[in-house]
This record gives sequence, structure tokens and C-alpha cells, in this order.
Amino acid sequence: MKAIKRITALALCALMLLGLLSGCGEKKQGNEKFVLNASVCNVIDSLDPAMNTDTDADSVFYALYENLMRESDDGSGEVTLTNGMAKEYAEETNYDGSVTYRFTLRSTARWSDGEKVTADDFVYAWQRLADPATDSPNHALMSVVAGYDDVRETGDKTKLQVSAKDESTFVVTLSAPCAYFIEGICTAVATMPLRRDLAESTAFDKAPLVSNGAYYAEKWSQGGELTAARNAEYYEARIVGPDTLHFVFADSSREAWELYENGEIDYVDHLP
Repeated sequence: MKAIKRITALALCALMLLGLLSGCGEKKQGNEKFVLNASVCNVIDSLDPAMNTDTDADSVFYALYENLMRESDDGSGEVTLTNGMAKEYAEETNYDGSVTYRFTLRSTARWSDGEKVTADDFVYAWQRLADPATDSPNHALMSVVAGYDDVRETGDKTKLQVSAKDESTFVVTLSAPCAYFIEGICTAVATMPLRRDLAESTAFDKAPLVSNGAYYAEKWSQGGELTAARNAEYYEARIVGPDTLHFVFADSSREAWELYENGEIDYVDHLP
């Protein structure tokens, strides 16, 4: 439960950042771009969601990727759980005590290159996360899913009970009821969808990088500043704030604060 509370708190931090998108940054005139310069974490070595261990970097991943569910502001300052890539889901308790979830994906969900987000993208990402060969530090997130122990013992990731009934229906069977599955697992960075063709042919340490969130990594050299451009294919692209998110990585909160005081960034996540 401690880990889940941490995940939830991090999601709130991401929301704090994204909630400021329409309120700060460099507002340009005419056709010039609206750019938000932000410092939220130390240097990121990879944009692979399964490998992220820096909780401060979650804000970057939430901007680039979107999970089945997401947390957002309800308009009164309170955080509420809302649909992400999944427009709806159904829960069913089975005779053996296991629980099956069926997620119906949005028909308008798209990757930044225009390809449709499908249930297979979640199947691939979740099996990859559980697979010992991936060596993800976040693999335990899959421990609530039936078949996880078999995957870890045999190395056969197909034993994880996740499947695509069709391209829009993602099915997950849990070995037992899990109170934090929707709020914690289905909003986590590590369980974000991945396309097999991209993950197996594209490095996660350089840009441009195709993703399914409100933004995609347009420019980035490993260890350098990251420029995230608005994803025109995102289903809510019309209400996304800045045209560009410019993430400046700082080694410490004091360094980030100095950048803010010098007017080099518009938002800093941690105060020294």
C-alpha cells in the first residue's frame, strides 16, 4: 500500500505541472509558439516507461504517454480518476476468486504517428514488464495479475493473463481482488502502452520518439534537455495547453531554483 500511495502522490505532482500549462510559460503573439520551460527532475537516461525509477520524472512520462486511466482536476481543485486510453471498463469476479477486467479503448486513441492505439499495445507492454528478460525494476507491479509467478519462474511472458479480445478490448485477469488495481496499476508509468514495432526497433535514448500522450519527444539527446511537442493526434489535442514543453534537467533543487530566478524556466517542481 505504501508503494501505491507513492504512485498516487506522484500522479498528483504530474497533475500540478500539467494543470499549469495554460497559466504560465512564454506566451507568444501571432503564429509564434507557446512554450513552457520546466524543471521537474534530474537527468533522464531513458524514455522507456518500464525502466523509470525516478519518481520526480513521472511528470515527463505523463506528458508523453497515457495509460488506461488517469487522474485529473475535477474543477474544484480535487483530484479525480478519469478515463484515459480506456473509454470504459467492466469488472467481473470469477468462480475461483479471480477477477477479470475488460477495458474498451477509445476509437480515437492514436499514437503520435497516426497509428491507432490497440489492445495489443497494452498486452505487449504488460508482458514485457513482467518478463525477467526485460529486467525492469518495476516488474512487481504485475504481481497482482494471474500468471505472474509462472512468468518469473519460466521466463514465458505469455503466461501472464492479459489478452486482446479484439483491437479495442484489453482483458486482464487478477489472481485475487486488488483494491488499488484501477487507481494504482492502471495509472502507473511502468504500465503505459508500448508498440512492439517501435519498442523493438527504436532506442528509448533519443528523439524523435513516438508516444500516445498529449506530447511526444521531439528533441532530446540522452542526458540533455528534452523538448516535447504537442501531439496533434492526441484525442484531446484541442484543449492541451502549450505548443511545447521544454524540460530542463537540474542536478539539485537549488540549481533549478536559480534557473527559475534567472528567468530561464517558468516552473520548478521542488523548492530548495
